[in-house]
Order: sequence, then C-alpha cells, then structure tokens
Amino acid sequence: MKKIFITFSLLILCSLLVELATSWLRGIDFRLSCTVGCIAYFVFTVFCLRRYSVRLKAPYILCAILLGYLALHLPFRILHFQDSLISLPDAACRLLGIVTGFAFYCIHRRLLRWVIPGVTLAMCLFMSFGGYMMWIDELNYGDIGAVTAEHSAMRFIDEQRDTLSVTAWEGKIVVLDFWTTSCGVCFRKFPQVQRFYDKYKDNSRVALYAVNDPLERDNKDQLFNLLREKGYTFPVLLAYDSTSSYMKVRSYPAVLVLDTVGNVAYRGSIEVAEKKVEKMLKAYQK
Repeated sequence: MKKIFITFSLLILCSLLVELATSWLRGIDFRLSCTVGCIAYFVFTVFCLRRYSVRLKAPYILCAILLGYLALHLPFRILHFQDSLISLPDAACRLLGIVTGFAFYCIHRRLLRWVIPGVTLAMCLFMSFGGYMMWIDELNYGDIGAVTAEHSAMRFIDEQRDTLSVTAWEGKIVVLDFWTTSCGVCFRKFPQVQRFYDKYKDNSRVALYAVNDPLERDNKDQLFNLLREKGYTFPVLLAYDSTSSYMKVRSYPAVLVLDTVGNVAYRGSIEVAEKKVEKMLKAYQK
C-alpha cells in the first residue's frame, strides 16, 4: 500500500513538473504552447502507463496525471475565470494530450490506436494555425453586429488634417486597423498590415487605413510621421474621441472591415480580415 501511495504521489509531482517545464511557452506564443503541450503530455502519459502499470492500474495513473496537471490550473481558473479564458484552448489541448495518451495505451486495435493521436494532432495544429486567433477574436469582439446608423459618429482626421466620415468610403470595402502607441503587438503586426496594403492598394474597391486612437500623452502632430519613419506607406488616420467606443473597439490591435455601405462586417485580426475581404470581393463580383 505504501508503494502504491508513493507511486501515485510521484506521478502527481511529475505531471506538475511537465506543466511547469512547458508553461514558459505561453509567454512566447499560446499557439505554439497548444501543440507542444499536447505532445508533451501525450508522451508523458504513455510513458507513465508503460512504466508504472505493474504497480498501479491504468485509471489510477490517469487520475494522478490529471491531478498533477489540474493542481496549477484549477485554482487559478476558479478564482480568475474571466482572465483565464485567453489560455483555455492551451489547457484543452494539454488535457486532450493526456486523454489521447491514455486511449493510445488502452486501445489495441492498431489502426484505431494511431487514428486517435492523428486526429488529436490535427486539432492542435488547427488551434495553432487558425483556431486560436478565432478564439481570441471571439473573446475580444464577441458577436459582430452591424453599425447601421449615426455614421456621423465615426469620424477621422487624415494626414492633411481633413475630417473624414464613413460616408466618404461608400461603395468600398474598408479595412481599419486600430492601434495605439503603447501597443507593442500593434507594431509587430504592422508588417502584415503593410503586405495587405501592398496587395490591394491598386484595387479601387478596397481601402485600408491604420487608425490611431490617441493617448493623452501623444503628440498628435507626430503620430503620422511615426509610421513613416519606420518605412510603412499605408495611410494613417486619427480617430475622434467617440469613434473607437462607438465602433466597440475595446482592445488593440483591432481590425474592422466595413462593407460597401459602411456597416461593420468583421471585427478581429488582420489575418482573418484578409480572408474576409477576399470573400467579400468574390461575393460582389457575382
């Protein structure tokens, strides 16, 4: 009985160490963490089942691994549920790795035994290369909805210090990339914004603008030159005080796609916005 308790405790501790050893990846990229965490826990689970199945039954080994993993996650997610949602896909992929490892060990039909890990890996790769951004878009922007009235509330200042409204873009698909000078992610995304602009700058049906939401400390006269000094050529606008709140911009960067009558067709990331614009152009050409 003592050996069983020691083995069970050891497995909990080792599972906890696997989590600690891979948790630093979240600070680099949640998408990378999803796949690596899943694979790490899959390998760890299979190893433990093969190594300790003589001392413990497989379900007990599974419970020990789950307890070690949940020891860090469960308290935080209970106390800070809303804040923890950003890493929920990562947590789900790691749990999926544990369950898949258990299934791989218990199932003896060769084809099915390998199909399950293959499906799990495909799901994690989907989360890494697209699904995670969709999840972030859902958290940040929720239901899209349409802004159909009071377009006068959405006003901008261009580089010539003229005031623009949404009505000036009637008949065009307009991409607005909202950013602030304090947003490091915004600056890391600007190369993608530039590529998007270069792709569509000669298309009269598409317009793109980087819309700065000025902070109190910002010198508005210098904001236009800030991106020019970094070599970006896409047009820059300044948002009036009420514009960002009216357009439900709550975090940065926030990319909005307006349809040809000025309604918001998409809120989210520049990556997904490009696909949205392609679909809209195809629809308008039919």
